[in-house]
Amino acid sequence: LCPRCGGPVPAACDRGADPLEGHTCDGSPDALSQRKRCAAKGCRELLGPSNKVHCWRCQQDVCIRHRFQEEHDCVTVEVAVASALRAARASMTPTEFADAHATLQKVFGNILSDPGNDKYRTLKKANAVVSQKLRHPACIEALKLCGFVETEEAFLCSRVADLTLMGEMSAALKATAVPPPSAGACAARPKVASAFERRTDHRRLEQAQAQSLQEVRQLQKARYEAGGSSASS
Repeated sequence: LCPRCGGPVPAACDRGADPLEGHTCDGSPDALSQRKRCAAKGCRELLGPSNKVHCWRCQQDVCIRHRFQEEHDCVTVEVAVASALRAARASMTPTEFADAHATLQKVFGNILSDPGNDKYRTLKKANAVVSQKLRHPACIEALKLCGFVETEEAFLCSRVADLTLMGEMSAALKATAVPPPSAGACAARPKVASAFERRTDHRRLEQAQAQSLQEVRQLQKARYEAGGSSASS
């Protein structure tokens, strides 16, 4: 790594050659100040393309030495899954979210219960369930984290893939079970209607406050006039 900009520097074949020769360096103060340091407590290592690791659980950037979850201030799988579910829920309808949640549980459950069945380890993109219920980026990311590899036609989970994380994520999904949306929820009015109702209620409140203020002013005026009349008499 370049000691100034942190960028990768190709190794020189000739030991006597300058390794920085031909390297375009951006060692300006602004460039150096924008570089991140490892998020692990007490670590001051500057991160670059060759030593930066992005933790999928806590979404922090750490150095290679602190890449494992127990080596930096990370979160549990349950917390990571809950955070991902909240992000997915915010960008999906209740029906889409419930379908995706149930489908992921079924995919992981089938593989964990019967690891030797290759049928469960292949999810074809042309399949209606896969294309409709697992098309959200959060679902695809969950599959990849659990050992699936995306190809042009399918998502594949090889037999040599470690299923430890899949088991943890499956347990976390079960712990945050989502009930299917009811008919009432499906027929609920959109958020636009709720926002309109809130604006209407706000206007009514403002009108009521204005009317109350007007009544108070009239009462004060009447008292003032009554006081003036009694004083003159």
